[in-house]
Amino acid sequence: MPGPVAEQGDVYWVYRNVTDNPAAFGAKKSRPCGCVAPRPYDQTSWTALPRLTTDIKADMDLASPALPDIGLDKKGAWSLRWVHQVHKNKTGGDACRFLGALPDTERERLAAYYRNRHDHTRGAKG
Repeated sequence: MPGPVAEQGDVYWVYRNVTDNPAAFGAKKSRPCGCVAPRPYDQTSWTALPRLTTDIKADMDLASPALPDIGLDKKGAWSLRWVHQVHKNKTGGDACRFLGALPDTERERLAAYYRNRHDHTRGAKG
């Protein structure tokens, strides 16, 4: 269900103050984040990867095409360098606004990138 219940592949515009570690956002107050682990048995948070459009590390981050239908107007990348725990009680509200669901191919790529995060030491390959 879009909005207040994050599902794998859903993208939200997340403000840092609705995460377990706001400092991990650095100077940014908010950024798009994709749900990689809904954590249905955890009552407090779900897991997200940020989508970057600057400071992309080609050998570490997973390239992502522009997806204007969900507000991602520029090419970018998903990054394992900062994994965020997003508060469920804020999901779908002003500080964690639902942008849309990734197309199936992008959702599958993102899920595989996160799922295989321990298989290599330098992020995305190929």
